[in-house]
Amino acid sequence: MKTKILKLVVACTFLQICLYACCTDVNNIFLSTVDFTVRDSADNDITSVTNADFSLLAKTDYDFSLVTSLAKQSGLLNMAYATSCDEEFIITKLVTNVELTADVPLFGIDAGNSLNDHVLVGFGVVSGDTGFSMNDMKNALNYEINNIYEDYFLTFDTTIPTETTTTFTLTITFENDEQLTRVSTPVTFQ
Repeated sequence: MKTKILKLVVACTFLQICLYACCTDVNNIFLSTVDFTVRDSADNDITSVTNADFSLLAKTDYDFSLVTSLAKQSGLLNMAYATSCDEEFIITKLVTNVELTADVPLFGIDAGNSLNDHVLVGFGVVSGDTGFSMNDMKNALNYEINNIYEDYFLTFDTTIPTETTTTFTLTITFENDEQLTRVSTPVTFQ
């Protein structure tokens, strides 16, 4: 009788190691926070900038929620030292639109209307590598799992007239019609 019980315990332990140690954890990931600020690369005084030194910085942050984890749900064996497969991430709340607006008319576009056609997006650090569209930014927000703390630098392909004071609004719309809206501080162009 003792041998049967011992064999059963060993078989169950072995089965648990085989079934749970290599199971993939599934996580939902979704964009939760965007810090949106004006940048002045010359002197960091964001109240007044030149077109050459101006950019808008959107820093993203994502939240994770564990959907399934057989190893953690079992509660029978500590899997901290077990080898496991990569975690699987499923993006929930896909971004359907990213829009930048201003509270004054710019580029012949009325206040409050999309400036997306004039926006140049740069990824990572500020460099001469700005030339991506707002659609590219939307795609990156949806599919760049490895760069979930990405910085997006937004500039314009057209000069903003001097003595223009404006605030910019970045609106991110998700597939469930939820919106994440951020407004910059006022900035005056010299």
